[in-house]
Order: sequence, then C-alpha cells, then structure tokens
Amino acid sequence: MTAGVLLVLVPVIVLLSYPRLSNFDWSTARTAQTMRAAAEDAAASGAGEADIVEALAQRLRSNGGSLEEWRLLGRSYFNLGRVDGAEQAFREAYRQVAVGADAQLTADVAAEYAEAMILSDQRTLLGEAGDLLERSLDTLPNNPRALWWGGLGAFERGEYGTAQGRWERLLAAPQMAEPSQMREVLEQRIAMASQLAARNAPPPAQIREAMTAASGPEAGEGASPSKASPQGAEAGDASGRLQVRVELAQSLREQLAEQDQVLFVIARTPGGGGPPLAVVRRRSSELPIELELSDANAMIPGRGISSANEVEVVARVSASGNAMASPGDLWGSQQVSASEGEIITVTIDQVTR
Repeated sequence: MTAGVLLVLVPVIVLLSYPRLSNFDWSTARTAQTMRAAAEDAAASGAGEADIVEALAQRLRSNGGSLEEWRLLGRSYFNLGRVDGAEQAFREAYRQVAVGADAQLTADVAAEYAEAMILSDQRTLLGEAGDLLERSLDTLPNNPRALWWGGLGAFERGEYGTAQGRWERLLAAPQMAEPSQMREVLEQRIAMASQLAARNAPPPAQIREAMTAASGPEAGEGASPSKASPQGAEAGDASGRLQVRVELAQSLREQLAEQDQVLFVIARTPGGGGPPLAVVRRRSSELPIELELSDANAMIPGRGISSANEVEVVARVSASGNAMASPGDLWGSQQVSASEGEIITVTIDQVTR
C-alpha cells in the first residue's frame, strides 16, 4: 500500500463505509408507532422524508422519548446524511441506556454512538469512540458495527492481526453471506491488513507523522530552503543522495501563472510500492528549482534512497495540499539509478485525471 493511501486512510475508509455500512440494516429494531405519529404530523403539508424526520426530532425534544425512539431518530438522520443529527440522537440514546441497562443493549447502543462520533470527527476513532468500541466488543464480540469500526481502530494503531481477525469475523456474519459491495470492501481490508502484518509495517499514524516531519513546514513560515545542488558535488553516493532539478512544462505554465501551490518532490521505488524513500515539500512559485533528496528525507529510518537500486523521482504540484494525488494535480516523473551521478531533471508535464 502506498504512503499516500496510508496518509488519508481514515477519510477513505469513512467515505467507503458511510454509504455501504452506516445505512446497512444491522438491526431490525424499529419504533413504527413513533414514526407513524411523526409522519401524520407532517403529512398534511405534503412533507417529504426530511420533514418527517425533523417532525420526529421536534417531538422527542419537546416531549422526551424512549431509548428506541432516539435510536430511530439517529438511524433516520444517517439515512439523510445528517451525521451531526445522528451523533446527537445516539448520544441521548447512550445516556439513557448507560444507566443500569442490560449489558448487551448498552454495548449495542455504544457501537452506534461510536460510529456516529467517528463519522462526525475521525479523530475520535483513536479516542473516546475507540474506547466505546473496545468495551462493546468485550460484551458483544460479534457485533457487526463494532467489528467494522473496531477493526479500523486496531488497523490505525498498527495492530494488523487484530484488525484482520475482526474483519474476518464480520465477513463470516450472516449479513455478509451474499456478494455485495460491503463484502468486497472487507475482503480488500483483510488482504491489506495481512500484507502489512507480514511486513511488520509501522502504524499508519506513525507514517503520517514521518511524512509531516520529512516534508517540513511550508515555505515562508520559517522554513529554510532545501539545499540546492552545490558546485562540484557528486549527485549520488553511498549516503543516498540525489540532486534533482524540477521544471514546469511550457504548456502548463498558464495554469500556475497566478497560483502558489504545494510542490512535492518524492523518491520512491518504481511502481510506487511501499512508503516513499524520501519526501521534500516546497512551493510551486519556486519552479524551476534544484534540490537534494537524501536519506535524511526518509520517512522510515533505514528505508531511504540508499536502500534501493532503482528510484522513481516524482514531482507533483498539489492543488489540495495533500500528499495523495487528486484530480487536477500537475506532475511528472523520471526513473533513475539510485547512484545517478548527475543532476536528474524532472519535467512536470502531466495532469492527474
């Protein structure tokens, strides 16, 4: 898996899981009477689904509601894509169930609340929501929702074996018996966890921190410029150093004429497998630019340019400022020997589609 995927792993998982898992009918529990009453309140004015849900929310806020009514409201908000409303509804449901309720019911509601928190703020996966999921799995080790998100939490912590085990249990659940997009997603995540476990890969969070450290602060914010190619210096040697000149093709210059965007210069193994061997971040306004890529810019100690025989040098202007390629980014690449003895010229002449 590329470092770019690791960098944005949580957002990608969230985007994949929301339409495929959050709306999945893990539980058949419904409070039909409450929904019918809310629908009758809104029907006279020709209300649609969103109006009916808001009528239900207003009823519960004004008159109070039962545990199942708040859960129903949370699920209804999920169906509308209203993650903020879902989080508030499940928070109230969890508040009610947490007071002397059955342990299994508490664990089930805790998983719902944790999911809503994660979708509202991904950082909670490794915080409060993650703790709720672990407690939920202690009581309900086969709860599908807790297995999915608990597996993702384990994955983020670098506990790839635990993540794989949880996702395999979910894959074996009755809900997953038939082929579906959810099943495909699970199979992909299981394979990914297995590969990273075999490589003893560091946690994704550690890789992201390493990328941030390797990239350094933005130009103009106190960062010292990367060292340019010194006169008479040899470009490649045993210490793992490459001197790179990055240019922008004439055909693309108009696109950056009045813009100043992030420029990533990355050394990686050809084909992009594994984390980059070196990363430097500058600004597109500096183009054309000469800089040095070396083992000092490695994301993972011991896995720098000197550890490879062939290197692909990629220069990319990122409109979003993210390390992962996005549509509209400008880029170019050049594959060279890791011991190249002259300045490597990379021309940015392509556009990511």
